[in-house]
Amino acid sequence: MINKDLDKLLYDLVDNGEESKNKIYNNTVQHKDKKKMKFKPLVVTCILLLILTTSGIARDVYNYVTSSDLPSGEHIESHEDKYSLRHKIPMPIPKFLNLAGKVFDEDGKKIHLITGNDWHEKLFIWNEGKDSTLYNIKGEPIVDYDKEKGEVFTAAEREAKIKKITLEEALPKLTFNPFILKDDYDFEYVIGNNIDEFDKSDYLFIKYQMGDKDISITEKKAIPETIIYGSFDQKIIEKEIEGVKLQIMETTLTFEKDGVIVTFSIEKDGKTVRATPEELINIYKGFVPYEAN
Repeated sequence: MINKDLDKLLYDLVDNGEESKNKIYNNTVQHKDKKKMKFKPLVVTCILLLILTTSGIARDVYNYVTSSDLPSGEHIESHEDKYSLRHKIPMPIPKFLNLAGKVFDEDGKKIHLITGNDWHEKLFIWNEGKDSTLYNIKGEPIVDYDKEKGEVFTAAEREAKIKKITLEEALPKLTFNPFILKDDYDFEYVIGNNIDEFDKSDYLFIKYQMGDKDISITEKKAIPETIIYGSFDQKIIEKEIEGVKLQIMETTLTFEKDGVIVTFSIEKDGKTVRATPEELINIYKGFVPYEAN
């Protein structure tokens, strides 16, 4: 077990850098003098970081909050505990979705009762395994639905409805200068459906490729007409990097910079992938403002 004094020093290591490393080094050497063992600061640091990443202490590196605000006033809240029990109770698919008799399990049986957790998990979240998704009457995995028309869609069917345009085609209609990802990521397309509907657009939807996955990006001008007040049944992490606040959840990262709010997630096979904060932050570091050639 880690004693309280060393436990405190482990926390300090994260926040205070070299000064704390030296304290831990000195403390460790004092305890090991009897065995005539010699430690170097680098070795001690590696050992302690291993402890941090394999124990409960690691979670405190991030600031978990129940609500978070961006500079524009966009506000999100976490109500994970409030909704958790309700989402575990099997219930009929709501009538207003118009999907009765159109959703099936992996064995081809119609789904009449399903928990809120399973509905969200199997329809929108990517997981391995045949039983990790929902299916249409043909036995094809579905990833979306249209409640107005009472239709379900496979990834290919949803993709076919997208009008794909280049960023250069979208720029003249945007009311803001967008962020793009560096060359480490391959640009795929801008979703042009919404841009065609207006003379000017406060929104931009972009797709990038990252290996066998996609990065789905939503950008919007940070103005009163676009900000949201959202409630989510998952944890929220706040982290600041070079003065920019990041809002991190299990599948998304949101930030506001230069009057633009950007939210992105990782997708595979048309579904959202759960990602670690580190994975999302690494992608965030690749965002730069667009500059015309």
